[in-house]
Amino acid sequence: MQQERSSDVREDQWGYPVRTSSDQCISNLNSYYQQVLSYGWNCKVILQAADDDEDCALANALAAGLADPSDALRYSERSKRNADRATQYERSVMEALDAIAEGSYDKALSSQSKVLENFPKDLASLKRAQGMAFSRGKSHLMLKFASQVLHVNRDRAYMYGMLAFSLVENDRTDEAEVAARRALSIEKHDVWAQHALCHVFQERQQYKDAIMFMESNSESWERCGSFLYSHNWWHLALCHLEGDDNGNAAGNALRIFDTRIWGDRERAEKDTFAVGLNALGLLLSLQVKGFGEYVGERVSHIAKLFVDESTWHKEWLLDLLVLWSLARSSFIAEARQLLSSLHKRAHMIGSTEEIHQMIVSLASALYEYGSGNESAVSSLLGSKFSARELKVIGASNEQMRVFGHLWATASGLISVGIR
Repeated sequence: MQQERSSDVREDQWGYPVRTSSDQCISNLNSYYQQVLSYGWNCKVILQAADDDEDCALANALAAGLADPSDALRYSERSKRNADRATQYERSVMEALDAIAEGSYDKALSSQSKVLENFPKDLASLKRAQGMAFSRGKSHLMLKFASQVLHVNRDRAYMYGMLAFSLVENDRTDEAEVAARRALSIEKHDVWAQHALCHVFQERQQYKDAIMFMESNSESWERCGSFLYSHNWWHLALCHLEGDDNGNAAGNALRIFDTRIWGDRERAEKDTFAVGLNALGLLLSLQVKGFGEYVGERVSHIAKLFVDESTWHKEWLLDLLVLWSLARSSFIAEARQLLSSLHKRAHMIGSTEEIHQMIVSLASALYEYGSGNESAVSSLLGSKFSARELKVIGASNEQMRVFGHLWATASGLISVGIR
């Protein structure tokens, strides 16, 4: 490895060497890490880090993944031009980023795992690795990655929030609560730990506790980017929908939808995909719960933004929700086109032929449900339908629960867990 001179190498906040002669570059790189872990609204501070030092390979590699398409190539070329000068740490992270850019999931996951083995203090890489595992329903890997680096991060903010969520997704609820509360004792504004603790309450059906806890922390979400901001409000709305016993469950959920999720026009217009995912998820839950009379106009407004096929295939969960919304809003031709496309793409997720067929069946059921043909849902999903088996689409237990509810309603069942 090339000799690393102190004049052009700085340590990032993890204590790992990054080749840059710019103190401002390393400062903005550290700010980017903070934004990633706190789900902040300013992750694009990494673009400033890259512009602070055009020769910093790592800053430019990270910037390439967040830049607008018209600028991404410029950052990527800068990174590649300086790759030979990069430190071993930088090259390890960049190898993982290259695999992600190539769309090589297995290679990217393997590279991320190596980063964590060799540089376990890098919590931004842990977040990235867990996100990749989550996107394919590999909850066991999320937990493996968190456990792998815990020994060197026991007093670090954000470590325990990531551990807590991975424990929840592996049905280790009691341990998840301990981890989430440990996270909040280190950093009370750890919004991911708040999110994980809400999952714990929901798994236990402690909806009143969840409502009290989330409402008391909701002010801290103002610092979040659009996804987690709307997602935590989505959780709170679901808790009202499931747990309110004052006859105003739908009213409270709709109030949150209208003021905090889709009603936050600045976020909804700027980040339509992120906010739309949570907005449509809540509307489908309202529909399945029997409050369809409040859904029609609201879902139509969102569906119009997803008529163009260029908006499809960003995420599997979003595609499924969009499919339902298009059918529900009488965009039948577009819904059929999306359904056909999802049928053709089901094999891309990997896993087994049985899982492929379950995804196809769920997509078909959502199309029929949105079209008003509710009687077809039960036969399409079948008697052995399990929403949990379909987490390969990149969804949490709680996000999948609405599909379990849909199956149970269509099948005439009264009580339902996630199944």
